[in-house]
Amino acid sequence: MNNKETAPSIIRFGMKSACYLLLACIVSGIFIPYLFYLLHWEVRLGVFLFLPPSLAAVITGNYYFISTNIGFTKGCIRTFLIATVCLMSAAYLWLYQGIIF
Repeated sequence: MNNKETAPSIIRFGMKSACYLLLACIVSGIFIPYLFYLLHWEVRLGVFLFLPPSLAAVITGNYYFISTNIGFTKGCIRTFLIATVCLMSAAYLWLYQGIIF
């Protein structure tokens, strides 16, 4: 067996990561859209702009800072951008096209 420590290929969520994920969902999915509602702005826009990047930040932060100690690298930025684009496209289909998964 190899003595080198390798990064896990599957993102695992522990209690700490699950709490961060729950906090991101509550803040980005409830509080920020409510602030948009109070300001008489489009609520869907608040969800679309804040929920996917916050979830992508939690996923990226979990992998690069909590599960492994890789730290802030070019791969971290790439993972964040790819996750944000994927989640924003899913949010667009969900919020503006009416496609529910």
